[in-house]
Order: sequence, then structure tokens, then C-alpha cells
Amino acid sequence: MAWRFIRNALFALIIFLVIGLISRIDLPVTQPVEEYLAFVISTDLSLDPVAEQLGKVGKLVSEWDLSALVQGLPRIEIRR
Repeated sequence: MAWRFIRNALFALIIFLVIGLISRIDLPVTQPVEEYLAFVISTDLSLDPVAEQLGKVGKLVSEWDLSALVQGLPRIEIRR
């Protein structure tokens, strides 16, 4: 668990360093990349369409009758 956190923190640090380096280089080649990063960072992300679709899936799954599926599963005996 701690290893995953350290790995993710290191990865995030590398990404921030690359973004900072791109903005500091100030070459004509990096200008479109810098504009795109500014657009992505400043874009307002709306999760409402995703939540709406998840609600539809939840309603669909709640209507399923899984009793036939459960009855068809093999029985397992646990001996102690």
C-alpha cells in the first residue's frame, strides 16, 4: 500500500516537472502543447452525464431476476 502511494506520488511529481519544463523552455514547438495543457487544466468537467447513465444501469440491474441463475449454481459443501 505504501509502495503504491510512493510510486503514484513520484509519477505525479514527474508529470508536474515535465509540465513546468515545457512552460519554461518557451520554444515555438512547445507552444501548442502548453496551450493544450492550459485548456485541459482549465476545462470544467461535468460528471452529470456519467451519473445519469449509471442511474439507468442501476435501474436495469435492479429489475433483473437472478434467482434462476443462483439456483443453477452448483452446491458446495463445506466440511469442518
